[in-house]
Amino acid sequence: MDLTDIPLPQDIQVFTCGPLSFMRHVRSTLLSRGVPPARIRYEVFGPDLWAAQTSSDREAEPSVNVCGG
Repeated sequence: MDLTDIPLPQDIQVFTCGPLSFMRHVRSTLLSRGVPPARIRYEVFGPDLWAAQTSSDREAEPSVNVCGG
């Protein structure tokens, strides 16, 4: 998914859901385009392997909703 040419409003709020690799790609692209980490949220269906990482292993801590198990 190429987010390079999609216009982003100043007050954007992003919510992603999907495979971890997809969410990481979307998040890193949005961060590189200047979207603040607090405005990027995600939802995981199943174990949240992203939140299980140590804080030094990830960029800024994203907001999380966990569903399933």
